[in-house]
Amino acid sequence: IFTNARAVKAFLDQEHIQTLPWLAFSPNTCPTEHAWEMLGRHLHQG
Repeated sequence: IFTNARAVKAFLDQEHIQTLPWLAFSPNTCPTEHAWEMLGRHLHQG
């Protein structure tokens, strides 16, 4: 797994693609959950 992660990081660095600085196992880093939460708030505001 770490070899794949290193290969992906090397590719992203080579292509000058920035990534978000977050911990791999943090429960608050799921972008899908945040997107659904934002969508729900937007819909409830009317």
